[in-house]
Amino acid sequence: EPTDPSEPAEKTVTISHEDVTLLISSGTEYDRSFNLRLKDGDGNVLEVTWTAETEGIVTIEGNKITCLAVGETKVSTTYEGVTYTCIVRVSE
Repeated sequence: EPTDPSEPAEKTVTISHEDVTLLISSGTEYDRSFNLRLKDGDGNVLEVTWTAETEGIVTIEGNKITCLAVGETKVSTTYEGVTYTCIVRVSE
């Protein structure tokens, strides 16, 4: 079948965040956590499992990353052979 030239041959997968700083002492939930998402070329959120490189800095529940302790870690997932990583920095 002919391909539409306006359609990219391969839709790209994107990560919602690449570098995030969380504030552990903040009184608002917004500063202490965020949702990390992997989306396909149509903007649909993909079901992936995120893992933190360093234990004890963040907790991961589905797509929600919440800070536990001051420090820095990389949160990543691998989808179709490609690894997507977000640096999470936690400060006071």
